[in-house]
Amino acid sequence: MIKKLPNIILLGSPGSGKGSLAKQLVDRLGYKHFSTGDLFRETMNKDTPLSKQIKETIARGDLISDDITNAMIKDYLVNAVKQNQHFILDGYPRNLKQAEFTASIVDIDKVIYIDIAEELAIKRISGRISCPKCKAVFNTYFTKPKEPGICDCCGTELIHRKDDNIESAKHRFDVYKEQTQPLINYYRKKNKLIGVIATENNNIYDDVIKIIK
Repeated sequence: MIKKLPNIILLGSPGSGKGSLAKQLVDRLGYKHFSTGDLFRETMNKDTPLSKQIKETIARGDLISDDITNAMIKDYLVNAVKQNQHFILDGYPRNLKQAEFTASIVDIDKVIYIDIAEELAIKRISGRISCPKCKAVFNTYFTKPKEPGICDCCGTELIHRKDDNIESAKHRFDVYKEQTQPLINYYRKKNKLIGVIATENNNIYDDVIKIIK
């Protein structure tokens, strides 16, 4: 048994498996999972000054600033600390300013960096197809549906997102590596960074459980 769950940040490029790993940790260990995309959607559904500000920013076509993102994250993290809820941060922080802000309000115990080869990450992204009905996810390279283009779970026709193509995947991977390197260095200096290597066949959940223990 794990007596005390550490608060975790997950770092990893698109296609590294952060989302799947987070779901396993939530289901098996009871973590609270904070994904910035999910939190933005949840915040916008509320009737608050912050939600209005986010909606106006998106309506203008502008990127969400660090200040707005930090303000949103702070509410959720402070509430998690009050409830003694151990959490996983996924997709945040994305830069040093956000990392320093996080450190000013909560203690982060471990930063798990999922290292993945570019070729594998691109295959995971560009091969991803999903069910619009039951949300099951397949991959044309690794986890093909039994019948091409049809969901194994509910029989619905699978869809392929327009931005899940090889060119877009390469760009997203390059941008992430460039943005993340300063964070890797930042957390390495604080002795919080622990790396795991994602391959086509390994289950990084097993590696992460050893880290948590």
